[in-house]
Amino acid sequence: MEGSHLVGYIQVGKGVDLSSVGAVRSMGKSVCGEAGFRVVSEHHYKFSKPDGITFCFILAESHMVVHTWPEERKLFFDVFSCHRRINSKKMLLILSRNFGGSVKKAAGMRY
Repeated sequence: MEGSHLVGYIQVGKGVDLSSVGAVRSMGKSVCGEAGFRVVSEHHYKFSKPDGITFCFILAESHMVVHTWPEERKLFFDVFSCHRRINSKKMLLILSRNFGGSVKKAAGMRY
């Protein structure tokens, strides 16, 4: 088995809406598309207090999950691919660009 796992968080800009399910879904789908992942299912949960969202994209390759903290302008990500290696530098750029911020912490593992 070969796989890659990347986790971390992004500090997003002031104009990014992390409390909108539609906005988070759109940004997440853009990440998946640009990274070459195939979304086969998705599910989300919207919290009422605080106003965050957990969004899970089930991929043909495995999963991408994002958790938003709008009050802190933070988005945590968890990306795992069991079919191919993730180029960590490229994936961090894709995540930063699509979620409108900069990665502050990230860690990756390969299997």
